[in-house]
Formats: sequence, C-alpha cells, structure tokens
Amino acid sequence: MRTRIVRLIAGCGAGLLASVVAVLGTGPITASANSCPARTVCVWSGPNFTGQSNEIPAASFHSQWFSADSVVGFHITSAENNTNSSFWLHDEATEDFGAICGGGDFAASFPFQSGYFFIQYNVPQGCGGNPPSGSP
Repeated sequence: MRTRIVRLIAGCGAGLLASVVAVLGTGPITASANSCPARTVCVWSGPNFTGQSNEIPAASFHSQWFSADSVVGFHITSAENNTNSSFWLHDEATEDFGAICGGGDFAASFPFQSGYFFIQYNVPQGCGGNPPSGSP
C-alpha cells in the first residue's frame, strides 16, 4: 500500500519526514467567519472553507478512525483544528493522509476529499510521526 502524507505543519517543531509532499500553510488563522470553538474541529465539504459545514467535538470523537459521512454527513476537504490535538484525514481513493497539528487554532484546505478522520486526543505534536495505526 502506498502512503503519501500531506500535512499542515503548525506548532509541530521537528523536521519534516521524507514522505511529506506538501506544506499547505503555517501559522494561526486570523479571526474570521471560520473561527472554531475550543476543543472542536470545524470541517467543510469544499475547498477553502466552502460548502457544507459541521463541527466535530474532540472529546466525543477521538483515538480511532471515524467515517466522515457517518459523523458529519459529508467527505471533508477543509478543516480548522482548535483542539490542542492532532487531526488526521485519510483519502480512501488515493491512500493519501493529511494532518493539521494541534497546539493552536490552525486551518487547511486539502487536495482531496476525505472519508475518514482521526483525532489524536491531547497529542498536539503528533504530526511529527506517521499517521495513526489501524485501518480507516
């Protein structure tokens, strides 16, 4: 199985892995309509925070892979992570992974629509490693 990782490096200290193919942006987002409540990941169906939107409370959905369709009702393309946890996405069609490291309020638009997500609860530096184990 091929694994390609696309991640937003935000507060994740250490160097990049060789498998990282793109950095989508860094730094906190500015206050806007995309502000997400604390301990929540806000998600959108379209690129650049467009389309359907929903919120994922980290305390309720963490430590395992979840179906985006089952939890939020659509595949995820954009996300804002305000959880102090690492938020991973998996694209089942291409086997790509995406991540937004925790430790602040950070956002990214991914080059795929993800059907699965994983919140590494209270692991803000989790993006320095590989995607969470287990199968989405």
